Amino acid sequence: FFAGAKSEERPLGSDERPQKSWVFRLCLPNMPHNQRMEKTLYLDPVTWALLEHCAAEDQTSVARLLHDVMVREARRRSPAKTSVRADERLVAPLRALLADDFAYAKHWDDLQSRLQGKGYYLAESGGGLIMLSCETCQRVCKASELGYSYSALLRRFDCVFPGHTHTAPLRRIRCY
Repeated sequence: FFAGAKSEERPLGSDERPQKSWVFRLCLPNMPHNQRMEKTLYLDPVTWALLEHCAAEDQTSVARLLHDVMVREARRRSPAKTSVRADERLVAPLRALLADDFAYAKHWDDLQSRLQGKGYYLAESGGGLIMLSCETCQRVCKASELGYSYSALLRRFDCVFPGHTHTAPLRRIRCY
């Protein structure tokens, strides 16, 4: 999160010519005041003029331009997203706990009601379903990690999960 920036003239180098510098105040949302960072970036006049020109072309401020460049570069250099797999030590007992609920449910609402009785519920996630805790609303695992893929449940209930945006799997299933 970028809080603000300002430009100022400062002497730099042995010839003591004033050059523009950019003072950044960076902080995260809800970050305590004593943990905020302030960094100064010194730029030569040519680079400064180029940044002002680019910002004007983009109809934004130099601060926003530099912020976007830094964020883009940080994301480019960050490692690829890791898979979010649930711990099998959590999934195995949950699979056993919910097996009858998945086995005997007659339709989506029946399944949701059974799961909620045990403190869980299903929600759409991408092209499938995830299990969430009723208490914390936090993701527990994917339904497929419990052994119940979205396509298998579609086949069984013969209708899409209520509110699910991916309806193509049902059309494919009905074509077979």
